[in-house]
Amino acid sequence: MTMLLLLHPYAGIVHDARLYTLQALSYLHPNLYGDDVFVRFGSQDNYTVFSPLYGLAISLFGVEPAASLLTLAAIGLFLLAAWLTARILMPPTQAAVALLLVLIVPSYYGPSRIFYFLETFVTPRQLAEALTLFGIAAWLSNRRLIALILAFGSMVIHPIIGLAGITFLATIQVVIPHWRRLWPVALAGAALLGLLAAWAPLSRWQFDAEWYQVVMLRSYLGLHNWNSDDWGRVVTVLSTLVVAGLLLDQRLREVSIATLVTTVLLLLVALIGGDLLKIVIVVQAQTWRVLWFSTVVAVLLLPAMYARNWRLSPLARCALLLIAAAWTAHYATPALVTAPLAVVAAAFSSRPVKTSSSRLLLVGCWLAFSVVLLNGLATSLLSWNEGLTQMSSIPALQDKILTLGQTGVLPALVLFAGGALFVTHPSRLTTACIGLTALVTIAAIASPTIHSWTARRYPDSLRESFAAWREQIPAGSEVMWAGDETLGGDGAIHSWLLLERPSFLSNAQAPNALFSRKAAFEMRGRAQALWGHISFSDPFRPKNQRISTPPQPMKLAPLCATSVVRYIVTQDTAIDATAIPAPASAPPSIRDFKLYICE
Repeated sequence: MTMLLLLHPYAGIVHDARLYTLQALSYLHPNLYGDDVFVRFGSQDNYTVFSPLYGLAISLFGVEPAASLLTLAAIGLFLLAAWLTARILMPPTQAAVALLLVLIVPSYYGPSRIFYFLETFVTPRQLAEALTLFGIAAWLSNRRLIALILAFGSMVIHPIIGLAGITFLATIQVVIPHWRRLWPVALAGAALLGLLAAWAPLSRWQFDAEWYQVVMLRSYLGLHNWNSDDWGRVVTVLSTLVVAGLLLDQRLREVSIATLVTTVLLLLVALIGGDLLKIVIVVQAQTWRVLWFSTVVAVLLLPAMYARNWRLSPLARCALLLIAAAWTAHYATPALVTAPLAVVAAAFSSRPVKTSSSRLLLVGCWLAFSVVLLNGLATSLLSWNEGLTQMSSIPALQDKILTLGQTGVLPALVLFAGGALFVTHPSRLTTACIGLTALVTIAAIASPTIHSWTARRYPDSLRESFAAWREQIPAGSEVMWAGDETLGGDGAIHSWLLLERPSFLSNAQAPNALFSRKAAFEMRGRAQALWGHISFSDPFRPKNQRISTPPQPMKLAPLCATSVVRYIVTQDTAIDATAIPAPASAPPSIRDFKLYICE
């Protein structure tokens, strides 16, 4: 509870929560939001039933209460599913530590630390992850039909996330037990696909060059754009699964190998079908997101790996130290070296080694772990004065503490220090001291953390204060809210929640370029029409392309002549038009904005 409250306060309607909120609002009020460029041409909403569920919650509780309630429920279900899965695989103590590690270890996966398996804003991903893990727990309990139902339920909620569970079940049920008979079939199938690709052109299934160029402006979609930090995390996860397969036995080994095979298969699909062949459905499926699943499984297996192998042999201990170094690194680049070395050490752990050599190896592994650990601690301490999360819903002190714990190093040290104290001094006094410390910490942080879940960034009073603007903007008309990054919204969320109008263009809407060619070119054309006329956050600006700076003071007439947008909200001042200022009661972050109308 302490770690949950401290490290995972509610973030609000930010990140992809903006998109899912728009989709739910569009489901409820198509007359108001149906013309938004994100939904008009079709979107990712075509592949999920989450929007009606979210829309029902909004109709019952309102937008922000519904978002926080669904987020809290999804996190609770995810943690329960992780606990059940861990408990089936290992004893209660190890399962408890595994659950704590899920809360402590930074949960990012994939490129640029954009996606996390533990998200504190409303998306269908967390719910799909929970259903996937419930399905895995059901399969491990020999409830195969329930496992399949849950896995397909996850696909219905979020097919990209649920694909990992379906593939895992197929791998552990069919591929691994029958691999000797299946690999010739797989080779023949690959050869047949190759012949078909050579005989029949793939162009009908591929991105055309222009669309692909627009899509790849969001560089995380292509594995070839990932950096060393991204691949370091991938190597850490895969190496952990390999070490678990080498050092663990029975069901734990089976789970680790099946997860490893699942991950490698889907990464190969992403690499070959996406990066090399540029097949639309493969790029859209983003099969590399299987990494959420393999990361969770790898974290859950860590306690069993250490509990069962720390005293096995010097090389086994060395492998575990190197794995710990890989997970501890603030930036995952060092894991490109330490994690593969851990695999080598684990592979030779059962072989006899001279005492002098084993001591030297252990010293080297301890040194590598210590250097990475100290680097992580230094990085955490240097961030103390920054408050890097900049979450407006929590006090500055907790923001700094949250930032301090982002690497996972300090929370892990606190966890294991308390565990070591309990093991070495198992007394009622020790238990009482640890419990009291936890209670004091919870008491100190509970109120601000709970406030983050109940705070309203867009109360009815704020929405009503913009009534004068809404009167000037006909229902369904698009609004360009430019140059605003407050609350992670870049203006779009203000258009949707304060003005109840579609957004003309924003970073929040840009991901739909992947799912709709028409939307991609429409949004790019809108961005180009705004170039040189107004300051805005441009999601379609090509790399290294210089664009003329908007004139200061701004002129509205040229903008109105070149763009189809009629309603512009900006902080810039136009010298050829009269502005309608934001209400005086608006928060300071948006008080300086003005509404301009193209006549």
